[in-house]
Amino acid sequence: MRSRKTIHNFLFDEQFDSLPAMLINFGHQCVTDHSYCFHGLARGNRPIVIWQHCLAGQGELAMGKQRYAVLPGQSMLLMIPEDHCYYLPKQSDGWEFLFATLCGEGIIRLLGQYRRKYGFLLRQTAQSPAVMLLRRMLGEVELLQSPHAASARAYEFAMALLSECTVPADDQANQLLNTVHRICLQRMAERITVEDLAQSCHISRWYFSRRIREISGMPPQELIINIKMRFAAQMLQASNKNIKEIAVECGYNNISYFCKAFRAVYGYSPAAFRNRST
Repeated sequence: MRSRKTIHNFLFDEQFDSLPAMLINFGHQCVTDHSYCFHGLARGNRPIVIWQHCLAGQGELAMGKQRYAVLPGQSMLLMIPEDHCYYLPKQSDGWEFLFATLCGEGIIRLLGQYRRKYGFLLRQTAQSPAVMLLRRMLGEVELLQSPHAASARAYEFAMALLSECTVPADDQANQLLNTVHRICLQRMAERITVEDLAQSCHISRWYFSRRIREISGMPPQELIINIKMRFAAQMLQASNKNIKEIAVECGYNNISYFCKAFRAVYGYSPAAFRNRST
């Protein structure tokens, strides 16, 4: 991924700070330098809003004590001043994104309400109104040379964002778990590693392991075993297959190891579990 930068800044007289919406800058950027890092408490006290949409690669956002991978199709909606930090993590070769920085009392109020409802990490497609408008703006910079034109575009951008029905950040935790369950069920007879799941979810193994532990309360490998044993329990209850056949279907060629894993989850051997269920 090659580093590139297209940024358009708008510097107008202070008299225009009273406008309810103002566009400070916007652009298209790809960073490959791992010194790229911005902290929300080190950028002054002027209230502003930052929208940054990931096109390719991976960035990372620290919000308070939590860390979030920022992946293609995700957008950050951040406020200044605020205790956040976004940067290019060591495991990422680059981060390509669109961005817009806005200010004005009306913008702060509207997008602040929007963020309280939908969260600071959003999911937006390439066809979302805000993404399409930003791309169009990149080709129409000559039309934004007056403060009133920049103000109108800032308001238009805010309205485009407000028009979208986005998925709250909290729902992404459920979607991550759903993805893990789906992959495990599809590949039940295989040996599934944490690295396999992280790559399938397009996030680093470190971040994947951390998020799974936060969401499920267990390490990823333990979650994989639990999903396999749940499938085995269903097979023991609903089929006439013998325990060795079920073990193989769950990816265990060693029946003793399978029985040990099953007992660790359910407290019974597979045979005892089947007898209790009949």
